[in-house]
Amino acid sequence: MYKRQHIWFLLSIQNNYKKSFDKIEKYLTNIGRRKLIVPLYRELAKSDEHKTWGLKVYNNARSGYHSIAQATIDKIFE
Repeated sequence: MYKRQHIWFLLSIQNNYKKSFDKIEKYLTNIGRRKLIVPLYRELAKSDEHKTWGLKVYNNARSGYHSIAQATIDKIFE
């Protein structure tokens, strides 16, 4: 199930489908698997608008992530 959501959320970010962004935020806050969250944050970091929003979500979710995931995502937002 998570894999399908992950793909849908990637497509939503790429196509600026704002209706999905609340669900993406919930997903990023509740899912801690590095392989699922890092590609979404990478995609968010590609545009200024999405990067600002992604950083806000990340700052709220960061404490729930493993330290390796934190280090990886910190580099994305440097």
